[in-house]
Amino acid sequence: MSSSGPTVAQTKVVNMVLPLVAISVTSFRLYCRVRQGRLWLDDLWATFAMIFILGLLVVDWLYLESYGEPCFAAYDSYHFLKTPRQIS
Repeated sequence: MSSSGPTVAQTKVVNMVLPLVAISVTSFRLYCRVRQGRLWLDDLWATFAMIFILGLLVVDWLYLESYGEPCFAAYDSYHFLKTPRQIS
């Protein structure tokens, strides 16, 4: 039975494109507001949101980088226990 959800590649693309678009739009907004001299409290919240989106982008990228690959500690211990060892 095939999954109807997105593939890992599709998820990687969406998790890269959408935050980058949000960061670009927010940066442009802040640039315009600085040039006009109209920075205010809502711009501070937009800056905080942009910083958190950047953090989410990094975390998603790191998580999806190794998605589907075996955990090295579990993988190594499994193969260590599976292969016969000579006791001397």
